[in-house]
Amino acid sequence: MAAVTVKTLAERLKVPTDRLLAQFEKAGNPMSNEDQAVSQEQQRVLLEYLRQAHGTTKKTISKTVGKVTLKRRTKEELQADSKSKSVSVEVRKKRVYVKRDVVEEEKLAAQAAAAAEKLADEAIESPVEIPATEAAGKKAKA
Repeated sequence: MAAVTVKTLAERLKVPTDRLLAQFEKAGNPMSNEDQAVSQEQQRVLLEYLRQAHGTTKKTISKTVGKVTLKRRTKEELQADSKSKSVSVEVRKKRVYVKRDVVEEEKLAAQAAAAAEKLADEAIESPVEIPATEAAGKKAKA
């Protein structure tokens, strides 16, 4: 496998080489020139730095993995009473499709949390009661 240089990486990313060199320096991997080889580890460190700098974390990425959002916009012109008057109407529709696996996992987690909370509430609210027959037997023995 051929070594990737800063220049080839900049061309592949469609970014100026001086900007890429500055980003490498901010990420903690200073590069001296554009002909220097870049390892996979250095690319990974740069990617993590850029994600952190732009506010994208692994948590936000994992939240959007199972979702697809479609936004539709249609524009129409409606004719009023006469053909001389027309009104522009724009209709916006947003649909979010979620994978069933993701939805089922969220439901199971919510049900488990609700069940645990219910058990905890029942344990706190209802003290242990001794039946009357056992209480009478204990008094008779004493």
